[in-house]
Amino acid sequence: MPTHNCLTFLIIEPNPILADSLLGIFHSHYSNAKVLTATTVHEARQATKNNKIDLMMIEPEIDKNEGFNLIANFSKFTSNTKILCYSDLKLPKATTLLQQLGSHGLISKQTNKIEIVNAINFLLSGFTLFKLESGTEHVSLSKRESLVFCYLCKGMTNKQISHKLFLSEKTISTYKTRLLKKMNTDSFISLITHNGYLNTDFTSSILV
Repeated sequence: MPTHNCLTFLIIEPNPILADSLLGIFHSHYSNAKVLTATTVHEARQATKNNKIDLMMIEPEIDKNEGFNLIANFSKFTSNTKILCYSDLKLPKATTLLQQLGSHGLISKQTNKIEIVNAINFLLSGFTLFKLESGTEHVSLSKRESLVFCYLCKGMTNKQISHKLFLSEKTISTYKTRLLKKMNTDSFISLITHNGYLNTDFTSSILV
């Protein structure tokens, strides 16, 4: 794990009270580190352009769920940055989806200060941190499929998803068809609400 005085953290949280609380935790436990904050995805992108980020702590639902796209794109081009999601997501199989998008951990907003610091140190040490989810079938999704699935779960239409991902509506329909086929169902209601359907096997992950 890098020494604290050469670390750069980025907190991406739209709620100013929570952002200040997290900032206080980072300053208390990593006093010599550089800590940046962003309240929008645009601010976060600017911060990542101008700084080498060691750990990003993000609320994926920021800016009408644009955080999911940020996670997928950032993890695609930056392999050394650890991504810790800080959220109380109500998505089916949130853990699995975030793993496949490129996140390294997920903790609840109810997590206490000591557990937050432990999670940060865990990721900086090279581990991943996710709670174990029930599920018996292995369904592997690409990052793009995972994004489409996330947005479908949020009730977004093909048109809305196409605008968010800069793809055609026809392409989104193709992704939806792939999702149905992979999950062996012909119902989008079943696709979104089926509990325990997605699962992954990440041998480097530590499940708690």
